[in-house]
Amino acid sequence: MIVRDYLEKQVIERPNKPAILFKEEKITFSDLNTLSNQVANRLLNAGVKKGDRVVLLFQNCPEFCVSYFAILKIGAIAVVLDFRLSPAEMEPIFQETEVTGVLTSVRQKVFIDRVRKMVPSLQHIVVTGAEGEDIRDWHSYEEIIEKESSDKISIPLQEEDESLYLYTSGTTGRSKGVVLTNDHLTYFPETMHHALPISEQDTFGLVLPISHISGPIVMNLMVESGMSVSVIDEMKPKKILDAIQSHRVTVFHAVPPIFQLILNVPHWERYDCSSLKIIAMMGTVVPEQLMREFSERYPDLSALQGYGATETSPLLTLTHLKDAPRKMASAGKAVPRAELKIIGQDGKEVEVGQMGEIVARGPQIMKGYFKDPKTTARKIKDGWYHSGDLGRIDEEGYLYVIGRVDEMVVSGGLNVYPSEVETVLLNHPKVQEAAVVGIPDAKRGQVMRAIVVLKHGETATHREILSFCKERLASFKMPRQLEFKDFLPKSRTGKIAKRQLKETATTYDKWRDFISEREAFIGPLALLLIWYLISAFQWVNPFFLPSPWSVFLELKKLLFSQGVYIHLGQTLYRMFSGYFLAILLGIPLGIMVGYWEKAYNALEFVIEFFRGFPATSLFPLFMLAFGIGDAAKIAIVIFSCSLVITINTLYGVRNSSKTRQMVAETMKASNTYIFARVILPDALPYITAGLRTALSLTIIIVVILEMFIGTDKGLGHLIYNAHMTYQIPEMYATIVITGLIGYGMNKGFIKLEEELIHWGGR
Repeated sequence: MIVRDYLEKQVIERPNKPAILFKEEKITFSDLNTLSNQVANRLLNAGVKKGDRVVLLFQNCPEFCVSYFAILKIGAIAVVLDFRLSPAEMEPIFQETEVTGVLTSVRQKVFIDRVRKMVPSLQHIVVTGAEGEDIRDWHSYEEIIEKESSDKISIPLQEEDESLYLYTSGTTGRSKGVVLTNDHLTYFPETMHHALPISEQDTFGLVLPISHISGPIVMNLMVESGMSVSVIDEMKPKKILDAIQSHRVTVFHAVPPIFQLILNVPHWERYDCSSLKIIAMMGTVVPEQLMREFSERYPDLSALQGYGATETSPLLTLTHLKDAPRKMASAGKAVPRAELKIIGQDGKEVEVGQMGEIVARGPQIMKGYFKDPKTTARKIKDGWYHSGDLGRIDEEGYLYVIGRVDEMVVSGGLNVYPSEVETVLLNHPKVQEAAVVGIPDAKRGQVMRAIVVLKHGETATHREILSFCKERLASFKMPRQLEFKDFLPKSRTGKIAKRQLKETATTYDKWRDFISEREAFIGPLALLLIWYLISAFQWVNPFFLPSPWSVFLELKKLLFSQGVYIHLGQTLYRMFSGYFLAILLGIPLGIMVGYWEKAYNALEFVIEFFRGFPATSLFPLFMLAFGIGDAAKIAIVIFSCSLVITINTLYGVRNSSKTRQMVAETMKASNTYIFARVILPDALPYITAGLRTALSLTIIIVVILEMFIGTDKGLGHLIYNAHMTYQIPEMYATIVITGLIGYGMNKGFIKLEEELIHWGGR
């Protein structure tokens, strides 16, 4: 049997049963058959033949349903397009498919006039709502259903005949025309017949764009099962709840963002949704938390997940009703006649539970992409459809979808899947929607950027969201950037359009990268400019700044003076003596506390407090030293710097330890690999940050102490003498020397860190 036969069967068995419910309108199976026969006869009489391509361009409405069955009855091919597409998007499709007819609303009149000049084959146009409009040689839908014959169509059709072209939404690139046959159209209703107890007693809520594959497949299921379909014309949550209540909807499916909108409706308890018995969430990745929230609100229904694509007609997996409560995180088991497996990068099937690309085989796989044999050959290899989605299959055969292959982020040599981070973000009680994309990073290759939409009336800080993530994610998976937005861009089917987010991120990153790549030049230049303006115009000059030129001349003189190097040597000796003592105290203590979980947890508040403040907040300690002896001054230097080193070391060790555990649980890897790819890139930046900060502090503190203790040698001694003798350019030249030494050591540390990470990752 084919879809046409299903409709005729319902006319015999239940002619007066409502098929289409639309607002206050009801169309029975008998009415649907009569109306579709009338439209089919008009198309035949106008010259449309079997195999001709006819565009359907409607929003969700009964006219689409009638026109869809009319086209199938005469053996033409329905080219279903979204009415929200722009003319620039639709014109190439009209030209590519060489359509002979179009059924649409009169509101598309200007576009149809325009495209008709570009597509000579387009001769037959049927429009709805044409009353009072000049439609010339076009056909009025209303006039057809008033006057046209409703005789039965008897054109012979075969299961292998092409019957439907669906253009993908284009969220992963250019829209492609998926070619489906009569056999493909019967696959979904026959599969659902075995997978779920759907019967003539049910009403299916259809809110997804009817031009999406959901439209045709739900129509096909309707005529196979005898159920009714509630057609909802807007993706507004209150409209959806109104339809569920008034039409007594029992089965409803949509993408996750629509279910989230429904959950956010105020006074939801005023809507009677007691008729609902099954909801099915479809999408690349469905948040488990959303499934649970919906189940808690409506405890009498079964919340299921399904997985598939337009190219697979579309269903590949579905949750079994009996397993629904314990398998909410899963996208279900393979449906009858569908064969699934997970393959690695080498194309070979992976072991149970391991991650890889989802591939599928079976009669539901499309015939191919229209006029695109190269893409077809790339997607279908040896009969297996390569989805481009990442997933794993557990020991019970349940599929878990992780995300898109091309969305995977490689950070520091480790794979990070945005969906993992999104799931954590969505579990935050204040977060309504979240999307994560990878952005370029000079050190790690890529890092995560999270975009978050908060629930209505909620407020949250970056620190709050990131702290929540830190408790649940390995540190290499942590978002390095977080942005709050009022909404996320969506595709026509309600999916988050990550391509747009990536483009936004890329624009942002261009400026960030431009500045970061030139920071060594831009920073000093800006400083010199400010210095020049203050010294030249004397607007505000509390430091009695001399001109940059006079300081440069003094600096040149000092660099060629042998005496300055004697003073420099003494300062460096004092600095490194204290610094190495600080290292000997700080690093062992940091490692010990970092691995000692109870100690770390007890000190976590203190650690976060000190990490949240700049190192210069320790200066009050140094100021206390001015009234005590030299030994005490040195002790304070060592204590302060070891504290900075300790805090950063234990923070790095603790995070890398937690990350190591998470990595070991989720992937099989050698200790060497984990050290090189996890421990080294994860812990080292924190530890070296502590060492760098402590070194900068040490030189600054030593120079300050040299000034006030009254030593006879050291850079501080030179600064003090120059100040006391009013040699202001010489004083600033010595300060510049101190700053350049600190800057050079800082850069040296960064270079050493990069070399160590590179060495470890070889």
